[in-house]
Formats: sequence, C-alpha cells, structure tokens
Amino acid sequence: MEDRRLDGQMLVQALEAAGRRLSEAGPTINRLNVFPVPDADTGTNLSLTFDAGLRALAEHPASGAAEVLTRFAKGLIFGARGNSGVILSQFFLGLAGSLRGEVELSLTRWSEAWNRGAEAAYRAVEKPVEGTMLSIARDTARAWIEGSGDGWEAAARAAVAAAESVLEGGAPDPSGRRQPGVVDSGALGFAVILDAFVETLAGISLPWEADIAVVAERRRGDGMAVSSASMDEDPSIECRRGESVGGYGYCTECLIHVAGQGESMTARLEQSLCGLGDSLLVVQVDEWVKVHIHSFHPGTVLEHCLSFGPLDRIKIDNMQMQVKTKSLEVAPAIPQPGSSVPRRSLVAAVDDEGAARLFEGAGVPAVVLSEVGGRSGAVSVLSRVVQETGSAETAVLVCQSRSEADVKRALRTLGSGVLRVIRAGSVPEGLAAACVFEPTRPLDENERRMKEAMARVRSGFIRKVSDSGSLPPGARSGLYEGMVDGQVVAVGETISPVLLGLIERLGAEEAELVTVIWGRRVSAQEERAVREQVSVKFPGLSFEWLRGDETTYDAVVGVE
Repeated sequence: MEDRRLDGQMLVQALEAAGRRLSEAGPTINRLNVFPVPDADTGTNLSLTFDAGLRALAEHPASGAAEVLTRFAKGLIFGARGNSGVILSQFFLGLAGSLRGEVELSLTRWSEAWNRGAEAAYRAVEKPVEGTMLSIARDTARAWIEGSGDGWEAAARAAVAAAESVLEGGAPDPSGRRQPGVVDSGALGFAVILDAFVETLAGISLPWEADIAVVAERRRGDGMAVSSASMDEDPSIECRRGESVGGYGYCTECLIHVAGQGESMTARLEQSLCGLGDSLLVVQVDEWVKVHIHSFHPGTVLEHCLSFGPLDRIKIDNMQMQVKTKSLEVAPAIPQPGSSVPRRSLVAAVDDEGAARLFEGAGVPAVVLSEVGGRSGAVSVLSRVVQETGSAETAVLVCQSRSEADVKRALRTLGSGVLRVIRAGSVPEGLAAACVFEPTRPLDENERRMKEAMARVRSGFIRKVSDSGSLPPGARSGLYEGMVDGQVVAVGETISPVLLGLIERLGAEEAELVTVIWGRRVSAQEERAVREQVSVKFPGLSFEWLRGDETTYDAVVGVE
C-alpha cells in the first residue's frame, strides 16, 4: 500500500468512478446551486464536463499516467460547461501539465501534480471566493502534500478531512458573502470527485451516498437554506473592471481556434471581453481557447471572440429564465418583492428533439410540436410553455412551416399578454434570431432585429433521394441533392461534394460563418470526412458543426 504507484489503468478507473458518482449526485448538487447564479445546473455542468473527458479517453485510449491525465484534461476543455466546468477543466489541465510523461506516479508526484492543478484553477479566476470548489482544491492539495510522507491512506484521509472542513465552513450567497451552514454546489461536486479518487487510488471505502444525503438535509435545515426571494432578486456581481451588472444575463461560452497567435493572445482576449460582463474565464490548450462569460450581450461577446479566430461549440444559456424555473420548482408561485421576471421571453417551436436541444442550449425553451399528439396537444403544450415563462410579452419563433397555424391557435387561447409569432426558414436562421433577442428590448424592436439577423443567413438543405424522378434526367436514386429555395443546385454520390457545392451557391465568398446541422442518418465517420474536405476547400471560413435529430434532411446549412 505505502509503495503503491499510480499507473494509467488505475487513473482511468478513478476517473470513470468519479464520472458515475457525479451523474448520480447531479440532482442534489443542482438543488444546492446558489453562487454565482442560482440557476440549478452546477451538477449537470460538472457531470457533462466530466463525460467529455471520459469520451476523449474512450476515443483515444492512453496507457501511461501522464498520457491518461493529459487526454482527459483536453477532453474536459472541449466539453466544459458553465463556471464549474471551466474551472474543473483548468484544474485537470494544471494537474496534467505538471507531469513529464511519467508512466507511473509516486504519492509525492501525485501530490505535487494535485497542487499544480489547484494553482491553475485559482489563476483562472480573477477574484476567488472562499467556500467554493477553489477552496477545496487548494486545501486538499495542502493535505496531500503534508500527508505524503505518511503513505497513501494517511494522505488520502487528510485530503478528505480538508474537503469536509471546507463544506462545513459555509458557501457564498449570490453576492459572494460566505454563509455558514450552507453547502456550495461546486465544492460538493469537487468533493464527490475526490472521494472517487480516494477510494480507487488509496483503497479507502467512503460512505459518500450518506454524505450527500446529509449535505442535502443540512442545506434544507432551519435558517440554512437560501430563501426563494434570494433566488429571484437581481444580485450585483462585480465585473473584472469593478462594474456592476444587475440581473443575470446570458451564460455565453465558445471555443476559439487560435493557431499561431502567440502566448499574448489570451491577455488581449481577456482585455477585449472584460467590459462585457462578469464571471469571465479564458483558458487555452494547444490551438484552442475556451471562453466563458456572463453577459447581457452574447452577440457582442461572440463578435469579439470571432475577431481572434474561428468559433466552435457555441453555447448560450438564458440565466434569468433558468433562475425563474428553479424558483418555481422550490417555492410557491407568488411574486416576491423586488423579483425580476423578464418582461419579454422567447419560445421556439421546432420539428425534432435535435433542434430543441440546440435552442435550449442557446437558452430558449423549445417545444417539439410534432410529438405531442395532434393539434389539440400542440396547442396545450405550447400554451403551458408560454405561461411558464411568466413574462408579460412572448415571442414564439417557428422553425417548421406546418406548425405555424397551431402556434397562432395556441396563442389565441391564452387571452392575455402581448404575443408575437416570428417565422424562421430554417434552424440556422432561428438560432441567429435567438442570439439577438434581448428581454429588455420592446417586442417590436426584438422582432425587427431578429428578422434582420435571419435575413443575413441563407439556408440550404441536403437529402438522400429515394425517388429518381426528382433528379435531373439520367440521375440515379440514392444520390444526395442540395437544395436552395426549393431548387436542386448540387447532386453527388456522397454528401461531401454536395455540401461543398451548396456552400458555394449560398455565397461562400462573402460569408463569415457557416453553420451545418447534421441529420440523424449521417455517421460520425461521414462527418469527419466532410469536415476535412471543407477545411481544405474553405480555409478562411468559420464553421459551426452541430448535431441535430432531423430525419427529413441529412444536413441543414446556414451561411451568414
């Protein structure tokens, strides 16, 4: 036991155990979520971030300890979600980056690496707050180092005790003030990861399920839970330049490809973004930079990021709506003094679950009307979703032509409030419109801006044809055809040449961004082949590759 050295297989087992535990503990962690925004998603974000690292290991297996941790850390950064996910990815990047290709790790090297991870996580945050996952990372690092001379079991128990001490010390409220008796969601998530490592690497059995239950009960205890009013109020969180942002805005994230720009690029990027919001995190790994920021102007943020390189993995969440949803789940639906419900909201009506996921990822509630049991069911579901926004004015963005009549019928049944139906010709057009919607703007102005955004997007569609009668004379069924405005403009035996021709027809010479949403039938292998050819054909274009669930088309393309 005392001479044990960690190899790659043991680390993979520990990482997989931590992933399982995060998934199981996710709902409890979500319920504790208060700082910096009480949006009830920290458990989900940590679990999905961890899953991204595990997928990277599954797709590119590694053997040595350093190689395993490096592959895992890079997977985290590409899949990091939310504040907690980005900080967690920075921790593992720091941990892995301190290693020098070791196949096995001694307790001393493991402790040193854990400490480097904690230091890296702290560097990623401008103003660290006590009681969060940063505190656990720091204090457990000290415990690993101080206990390393006494063997694995002693060091591991010291690390667990340090984590418990942070949890018992209280968590920050939305303003950042530490509240004794309240457990921070990110801190608990990190403790769950630590417990999995301790059990796997040091052979210590920990009753973590009981600990989770105790934490949840403590969080609900007398005088310890955050009131429903505090979830609805507009906190003032300091920006990096000391400015105050009321409300919550949008959690905006993306990856930037920054090949060949030098180490000073991240500092310039931070300076460019620092006045646009708070909770800013900028993390670089190889040729990619992960950006996370809470801002009221996600479109402006993305424009700034785009000036540094092509964007990928764009994600925008409406935090005000997330907070409202959480408060409805845990408290009676009674308006609280000083509550801040968005006056205007946006809802999307779409054709499939894949499109719904894309809009929900952008912070827009989505309804799949084709799956709710006829017209009466569609009317009922859409009416309920509109009412749940709690807003006085609602715009419904229709991204499927056959649903518009149902949408208008549903809105007529509501009987009160200002309601607006806005049509999008495709999902890329709808996503462009969603990005410019602002709850603080009048509905007329929002509609104008959304239509302007959609007008800047030209849409095309690719499908595999089963009826040769729809093809030009002499063509065979089973070919792919690309369509613009209902007209076939490209035909090919594989999807790659059709996509290339479609992009050219849609205006590649003047384009800034191309969005490709894959349908259900396109395999991962086909997607990789297409992306390689596209990068050669259009080296100066920025592409956003998304996975949908479309069954009518194999790809939907938007050129902006």
